[in-house]
Amino acid sequence: MWHDHPEREQEMDVHLGQSLWDPLTYQQFKDRSYIEKHMDEYVQEYFLYENRFTSLLSILKHEDTEDFFPSYLMKKGAMNGLVDYFLGGTPDVDFSYAVMRKYMDQESLLHLNSFSAFAKYYGSALRKLRDASRRMADTLSLFESEKKNVFSPPVGTMPLQGKLVTQGRERKILRRAANVENDVPQDDSWLATIRFSEDRPSVCFNFANSRHCSRLMSTGKCQFSHHPEDIRMWEEAKAMGPEAFKAVLESRSRGASASGGYRQTRGRAVELRDQRG
Repeated sequence: MWHDHPEREQEMDVHLGQSLWDPLTYQQFKDRSYIEKHMDEYVQEYFLYENRFTSLLSILKHEDTEDFFPSYLMKKGAMNGLVDYFLGGTPDVDFSYAVMRKYMDQESLLHLNSFSAFAKYYGSALRKLRDASRRMADTLSLFESEKKNVFSPPVGTMPLQGKLVTQGRERKILRRAANVENDVPQDDSWLATIRFSEDRPSVCFNFANSRHCSRLMSTGKCQFSHHPEDIRMWEEAKAMGPEAFKAVLESRSRGASASGGYRQTRGRAVELRDQRG
């Protein structure tokens, strides 16, 4: 049959150039913002597409087509490689190549010698992007609810609690006292008063940094949070750094302004700036 056994190079090009992505989702995923918001669904559709493309190769490649089956894995000059046909069949081709450039080691790509090896490597890269997207979504979700106040007064010693701080100098003194109580390194002081849950205090810096808490060992209790989810979110915030964290906060404040939440969110941004002194 002609469809199973292309007889010319042009026919091979037509077969490989026909996208096998699910037509029901192809148009949706041409929108980059849709991919961003539905990353899990995109990854699932991608692996279905990969299976279809791999099946197509098994049909097209045989002894009668060796002379005009693509010779290269990656593009050489004007000649497309299998990877180019494969990525060219995805809804957003630029996005697919961007994943390859950013999440795959370019030197390692040069040493791949089969499409199956490439597919395995690319699938792993796409999962990394999905996981990174999930972590960022988790971080951003902290600022989506107007009911939760992410920032709270320092959780230091009891005498410090309930004191209204109105002057900048007094604010810094109380913040430093709370930081000492929580063993906060100077560079991480901006994290000291951030709470990741309404019903838990801020994170124990000792435990977050070393998974060891001298307070817990000596007294059997610690007034700061050791909760796994708080620790995970604390690590994400620390990795972002104060400037990126503040930028995320201010970005959310702009979005909240349309629904009347700007003033409250803006206040959080100011508080973050004050915490950094």
